[in-house]
Amino acid sequence: MCRHPRDAFMLGARWIRIPPIYNYQEFEKAFKQDIPDYIILDNLSQKEGKQQSIDHLFLILREKGEIEKLKYYEKDNSGQDYRKIRVWIYERTENGGQKSEVGGRICRRDVPVPITDVGLRRAVIFSPLSPPISHFPFKGPGKGAKVAWKFKAGHEIFSSPVVTGEGLVIFGCDDSNIYAITKKGKLKWKYRADYYVSASPAVSSDGTVYIGSDDQHLYAINRKGKLKWRYKTGYYISSGCSIDKKGNIIFGGEDGFIYCLNPAGKCLWKYKTGGEVIGTPAIWGGGGFQTGGESGNNDVVIATCGDGNIYAISNNGKLIWKYKTEGGIISSPAIDRDGTIYTGSRDGYLYAVKKNGNLKWRFKTGGEIVSSPAIGKDGKIVFGSSDGNVYAVSRVGKLYWKYKTGFKVESSPAIDSKGNIYIGSHDRHVYGLSGKGNLLWKIETGGAVYSSPAISADRAVYVGSMDKYLYKIK
Repeated sequence: MCRHPRDAFMLGARWIRIPPIYNYQEFEKAFKQDIPDYIILDNLSQKEGKQQSIDHLFLILREKGEIEKLKYYEKDNSGQDYRKIRVWIYERTENGGQKSEVGGRICRRDVPVPITDVGLRRAVIFSPLSPPISHFPFKGPGKGAKVAWKFKAGHEIFSSPVVTGEGLVIFGCDDSNIYAITKKGKLKWKYRADYYVSASPAVSSDGTVYIGSDDQHLYAINRKGKLKWRYKTGYYISSGCSIDKKGNIIFGGEDGFIYCLNPAGKCLWKYKTGGEVIGTPAIWGGGGFQTGGESGNNDVVIATCGDGNIYAISNNGKLIWKYKTEGGIISSPAIDRDGTIYTGSRDGYLYAVKKNGNLKWRFKTGGEIVSSPAIGKDGKIVFGSSDGNVYAVSRVGKLYWKYKTGFKVESSPAIDSKGNIYIGSHDRHVYGLSGKGNLLWKIETGGAVYSSPAISADRAVYVGSMDKYLYKIK
């Protein structure tokens, strides 16, 4: 049971959404009144032969003398001839004029998926059409990292934490509770399910926590820890959830179904696979699939399954294609900028599959791959294997490096803004590695680490262990 970071982060409490901007004049108009503290540029493109880039924005800021205060994050979505530029602006909070940045993390065992509504109180919203790049926009802890605190839960922790916009760290536990912990390590609230909670949470823009349980229910819990609704499936839920651009919740069940629920908990569709669905489905909205789905909505759900297949499902729950590996799949899919799908299989291979469902390449390791791949900003695909190694391979399937831990690696990596990698091992350690595969630090816990780390804006890593503790490392 492993998890995977999501490309998510939260910012201040006041924000302005700017419509799609296509040219320099529209940039000028948009920023005529105020210069924001934060900006995200998403899906840079060409239109009518004009190359759009952040240089346009920088020119405006330079003229206004505002260049120093802007913090920006860029998501360059390549692989298509035409895309809009979507821009979101985030201003200072009204609470004492202080900006607020906290980390975000979603998924279980898991892959990053495009983010729509994540976090609390005016969360940052990445376009759901953006393909996921599996890194956090924050620096993680470097050399000399230590345990800042550890919180004792009632049982083993398989679940991976998510850090919300209010700074709460939320995770599930095999004591049947969902916990919300402050960044100082104090209990804020907990909600008790009817059985183990080994899945990892997803958090919507209104603060709703979505998480599955082995009691066969998906829970929707409000920001105060109170139940909004729960939805009954046919068996355990180990999968994490993905949230699409309409706020619909997509997840897998060990009853073999992929589910799509609306925010009120009504099932919109479900698709029957040939085995248990433990990995978290990913959502691809970059086009290139013949979906046959809802008009004007080109979202495609990519899911992995214990029957060994990778499934591509349209937004109305119809099969587009499936690709068969030689082993069962627990690893969740990660989707690259060009739509290439990466996932591990219990046959020991990491697979790269094209948007049309054909194999691009596969990379052999010495053990089963339960860990889910993370795609770094530099294009490295990083994942763990049951042979005890952490691997980094290129987009053409060539090995960059591997790092040997003391035992199986079924945790999934988190990659920070510098390319550093954080991952757990069954040898009881959490590892910090450089982008070149060199050890920065390792910290021993009291049990195997299945949980995958989350990185927050204050350069901390949160991760659970089988010793019943949630750790903050900084």
